[in-house]
Amino acid sequence: MFEILHDQTLTKTIAWLQEEKVETIGELVLFPSTDYLKKSLAATPSALTITPTEYQQMLDHYELVARTIDGDYLLASEQEVIMIPHSHIKEDISYYYNTFSSLIIKYAHSKNSIETFFKK
Repeated sequence: MFEILHDQTLTKTIAWLQEEKVETIGELVLFPSTDYLKKSLAATPSALTITPTEYQQMLDHYELVARTIDGDYLLASEQEVIMIPHSHIKEDISYYYNTFSSLIIKYAHSKNSIETFFKK
């Protein structure tokens, strides 16, 4: 189903998912509200966690695209996807060094958890 997304830009990938009304893929909920994440970041201040200001700076380079059932968030740029853990600890941010469309295609063809595609 998702092969049509092969080599698509992030904008085109998101547009296609919205047009097709794809809101979930396995353990992923697509297009989550930023409100919950902002409130969660503000409620967990620590020297180890991402601050709301750092998150806003991330949004200059990434777009919030999904949330896992475990509460982790996926942000994507044109060539990279990052996973912010529900703990918001900076050191635990994981990276997928390819496009969001590539990640969706690989994940759709796998029985693995989405986390298995990311590296620290």
